[in-house]
Amino acid sequence: MTPTLAKTLLHDIGKYGARAARNFRDDPPTALVQMLVRDLYGREGEPTLSERFAILDPGDEALSETRTHLRAIDALRAEVTSGDADAAIRAARHARAIEEALRALAAALPESEPRS
Repeated sequence: MTPTLAKTLLHDIGKYGARAARNFRDDPPTALVQMLVRDLYGREGEPTLSERFAILDPGDEALSETRTHLRAIDALRAEVTSGDADAAIRAARHARAIEEALRALAAALPESEPRS
């Protein structure tokens, strides 16, 4: 995986997916749950976080943890979108874990790509 792709994944998937999730506590307000729904599942006609990841995913084994968390987020979709606060809290934990994993991956790669 290139450093450029790692940074793109961190920004487009990690940071964007965890935007609302970073503010979650035990009893998230409805507005924050709605923001999480948009971040993870998109608005009508928009791709979900998993779909955006699939476009960028190079199939690298280093992203297996991210894929696992995305599958968990997708499995919680019906509960989260129906307003289940406990499911939203679980989805938020997965979103934060994705950001942490992608941040660690990006940090482990060299700053620049080798020139040919």
